[in-house]
Amino acid sequence: MSGEMSGEMGGKSAIMGRIRAALGRSGGVAPDDLARIEEHIRCHPVGVQPEQEWDPVERFRGRAEALASTVERVGSPEQVPAAV
Repeated sequence: MSGEMSGEMGGKSAIMGRIRAALGRSGGVAPDDLARIEEHIRCHPVGVQPEQEWDPVERFRGRAEALASTVERVGSPEQVPAAV
């Protein structure tokens, strides 16, 4: 599975690299640009969202189990590695 994940990330990295090259950028986001981006996000709230009349955790569990996955509930994020 890790091969699939690295392949997906490699593909994403390649796409983002082509976009950066087309924009004339060589690397990460410049601090000035990052500040402008964060300000833009803060000033544009999330639009109208559909009502969710279900518990998202139980919906996830049901959908995962429908795909023959196993699901285990843990008490904290620190317990995830032991459960996996």
